[in-house]
Amino acid sequence: MYRFSNEYITTLQQRTKWKTADQELKTGTMVLVKDVNRPPLLWLMGRVIAIRPGSDGHIRVADIFTTKGTITRAFNNICPLPVSPASS
Repeated sequence: MYRFSNEYITTLQQRTKWKTADQELKTGTMVLVKDVNRPPLLWLMGRVIAIRPGSDGHIRVADIFTTKGTITRAFNNICPLPVSPASS
């Protein structure tokens, strides 16, 4: 479990969004919401319903619709899930 969260889950969150515009978070993206108090298999999954750019124009915060309701999280606490080629 620990290896899964350290190796695979962290590869889902790429830090290249500040370098290229094509990897920015968009509304409708499915994400995992990180929670340091829970194991990765119990992290919430949700869909981004709104994004909030920072003063520099880069996306820093997102509103996410989950089974527990709508939550607001910083980008460094969410992991966008990969999109399958068939759905794009």
